[in-house]
Amino acid sequence: MNPNKENILGIIGCFHQERKEYDVAIECYKRILELFPNSFVAICRLGSCYILTKEYEMAIELYKKIIEIDPSISSAWISLGSLYLTK
Repeated sequence: MNPNKENILGIIGCFHQERKEYDVAIECYKRILELFPNSFVAICRLGSCYILTKEYEMAIELYKKIIEIDPSISSAWISLGSLYLTK
């Protein structure tokens, strides 16, 4: 798999996320995860979109996945805790 595809889709996703076009950004990040299931950046950005669209349960599942992949990522624990407080 071409890693440039991950970068290009990520840039497109970020562009749409910055424009508050969350549905398009979410689709870009989901596509990355189809190709690269453990892409930390895509998981984080997708989680961020879900938080911005108030889809907290979806965000929680993604931050749990990050912790499952690498429990040493403290920002994932912090985000997960914040989400539990927000719900």
